[in-house]
Amino acid sequence: MQQYQKLIYTVCLQFVHEPHTAEDLTQDTFLSAFSAIDRCEPQYYKQWLVRVAANKCKDHLKSAWVRKAVSYTHLRAHET
Repeated sequence: MQQYQKLIYTVCLQFVHEPHTAEDLTQDTFLSAFSAIDRCEPQYYKQWLVRVAANKCKDHLKSAWVRKAVSYTHLRAHET
């Protein structure tokens, strides 16, 4: 699984465009994947991890907290 860390980080960064958030989502991806590793055949680990990462990122972007934070930041930028 360690061999896919850079790939998963890159996938997450493409979704969220924030390095620290991408690191957190990468870690969440591996934690989720590790707890369900027995559900995936070894030859499909790469594809499966990318899918888990994409779903984690989509969930993160859909969360109410993120939408409020982005909206607030956007409003503050227009005030200055």
